[in-house]
This record gives sequence, C-alpha cells and structure tokens, in this order.
Amino acid sequence: MRQIELKILKKGFTLIELMIVVAIIGILAAVAIPAYQDYLARSQMVEALNLLSGAKTPIADYYGNIGTWPTGSTFSSLITQQSGKYVASMSAANPSDFEITVTMRNAGVSPGVRGKQLQLATSNAQTWTCKPASVNGVDSKYLPQVCK
Repeated sequence: MRQIELKILKKGFTLIELMIVVAIIGILAAVAIPAYQDYLARSQMVEALNLLSGAKTPIADYYGNIGTWPTGSTFSSLITQQSGKYVASMSAANPSDFEITVTMRNAGVSPGVRGKQLQLATSNAQTWTCKPASVNGVDSKYLPQVCK
C-alpha cells in the first residue's frame, strides 16, 4: 500500500502579518487623532461665532437709537444668551472700537481652545471684524472660516 501524503493547509495569520497590521493602524491613528481634535476645536469655535453674530443686531439697534455703545449691565440686558455649551461668557468693551469678547469654557472643550477668547469688533455697527483677542486669543488655525 502506498502512503498517501496529505498536505495540511494551515489557516490563519502569522505574527509578522499581525504586527504589520497593528503598525499600519498605529500610523493612521497618529495622523487622524490630531486632525480630529483640530476639527472638534474649530466646530466648538463656531458656537462662539454664532453667539457673537446673534449680538450684532441688538447692538446695532442700540447704537442707532442711543448713539453710544452698550457696556456693563446695559449690554447684559440687551444680549440674553451670553453662554453656551462651549462658551463660558460674553462681555463688551469700548476701547477705540466697540468689542464683544467671548471666552471659551475650561472644561468640556478641546484643549486648543480652552479658556481662549474670540472678539467681534466694529466702529460703526455696520462693518464687523472677527479676530482673536489680543490677550489669550484663540490660535488662528481654530478660527471659523469667516474670521480668516
């Protein structure tokens, strides 16, 4: 009787193949995670811009009717929504131009925008400029597209 040789096919992956897959996933994660964090920070800054944009009309109306810029308690009475999920506070000042400043929260916000500030400034209540605050301003890479 002849011996029949059976070839046994092994199924599965070798250790090298698995290590290559893990290395590829690691490389992809190293690129994707920082990009995703930047995306989250930019999307959180959109809330700040939306709050600032909502303040433009009442401020322009007040300036048109009264002739001065609202600050302090007058500003607080005009702008009802001064905070949000990512925005801690909103304040107004009148150095050379009228400026509304939003400050981002310190908790629950992407690390790149924690506690940072964004401003909306005007000199005539018609043309508004979005910019990082001069002190503790948000990095330009996190600014919404309309602020760039």
